[in-house]
Amino acid sequence: MRKLWLITSILTLAACAPKEITTDNNEKTAIPIQTAKVKEQDISGIMELSGVAMPAKQAPIVTSLPLPVEKVHVKVGDSVEKGDVLITLNNTKAQQQLNTASDTLSSIDSTLNETKNEDVGAEVQKLRKDLQTSIAASKSLLEGMEQGEKVQQEALAKGLEVVVTQAQLSQKILENQTATVPAETLNLQKQQAQTAVENTVLRAPFSGQVADIAAVEGSPLSPNSPAAVIVNQDTIKATFQLNSYEVAEIKPNMNATLSFEGIKENYRATVTSISPTANPETGLFPASISVQNENGAIKGGVRVSASVSVQEVHDALTVPVEALLYNKSKPYVYVANDDKAQRREIELGIKSNNAYEVKKGLKKGDLVIIEGKEDVKDTSDIEVIKGDVS
Repeated sequence: MRKLWLITSILTLAACAPKEITTDNNEKTAIPIQTAKVKEQDISGIMELSGVAMPAKQAPIVTSLPLPVEKVHVKVGDSVEKGDVLITLNNTKAQQQLNTASDTLSSIDSTLNETKNEDVGAEVQKLRKDLQTSIAASKSLLEGMEQGEKVQQEALAKGLEVVVTQAQLSQKILENQTATVPAETLNLQKQQAQTAVENTVLRAPFSGQVADIAAVEGSPLSPNSPAAVIVNQDTIKATFQLNSYEVAEIKPNMNATLSFEGIKENYRATVTSISPTANPETGLFPASISVQNENGAIKGGVRVSASVSVQEVHDALTVPVEALLYNKSKPYVYVANDDKAQRREIELGIKSNNAYEVKKGLKKGDLVIIEGKEDVKDTSDIEVIKGDVS
C-alpha cells in the first residue's frame, strides 16, 4: 500500500513540474501602441523661431588717434547721458598741432573773407566774351585779305587784340587760382587740428549703459579698435535667422509673442524687418522683432523664442504634435501599416496649437503612432491598443 502511495506522489510532482523553455517556444511580442489619423482641417498657423536678444542701440567708441589713455571716467555697468565724458586721451601732441594752426587763424579767416568778397567771376566772363568777339572779327578779316592793304592792317590789329585779351584772361584765371587754393588748404588744416583736439575726449553718443571697456590708463589705444561700447536697452531687438520656407511664410508686421530666457512674462510685438537677401555663408535670412523694455528686465544676449502668427491654411493635411520624432532636427513619424510600424520622413508646414501642417510624406487617413512611438523601430511588430479609426 505504501509503495502505491509513493508512485502516485511521483506522478503528481512530475505533472506539476514546469516545462523546459527552449528557443523554439519563444514568440515575438507585439509593441502596444496608440494611433491617430492624419486629417484635413483648417488651421491657424504659428511658426516657432529661436534667436537672441540684442539692444536696439549699441555703439563702439573709437578714435583714429594712437594716443595714450590719460583717464577712464566710467566702468562697465555705469549709466551715462549723451555727451558724458567716457575716456580722456593725452592730448599734448594734438594741442601742439592746434596751437600751430591757431597762430594762423587770423590770416586764414582774412584770406577766406577776401576770397569770398573778390568778384573776379564777372570780369573773367567779360574777358572771355571779348576774346570770342576778337577771334570772330579776326577770322572774318583774314578771309577778306585779298581786298587790299587796309584790310590786312585791320586784320593785324585784330590779331594783336586777340593776343592781348587772351593774356588778360589767363592772368585773371591765374590770380583767381592762387587766391583760392591756399585759403582752402589753410582752412582744411584748421579743421583737422580742431578735430584732433576734440577727438582726445571720447564722449557717449547717446544715453545708455557702458557695456564694455577696453581702454587702459597709460596705454595707447589702437586706432579704430573699440575703446568702449555703449548700449541703450530701452528697446530690445530680437534677431532670428529664417530658412527659405520660413522667409516665404513670415512677413513684416505679423503678430508675434516673445518669451525671453529667465523671464516669466511674455511680450507681444510685430515682426519688424526681414532681409531680402540671405547671408552667403549660412544661406539664412536675418529677421528682427523689436519690443519695448521699459523696466529693463530683458538683457542683451539672452536667448529668445518667438511664436509668429502666420496666415490661416484651409483644408491642410495635419498630423498631431504628439506623433513627431526628430533626427538631427529632421522630423519623422511612425505609421501603423497593418501590424507593422513604418518610418516616414516628413516635411512640415505651419504649426497650430496641437498639430502641424504636413507638406510631404503622409496622406489623408494614414494612422500615425502617438503613444509607444519611442519603443518602436522601422518594421517593428505592433498591436493597436487604442486608435482613431473614424
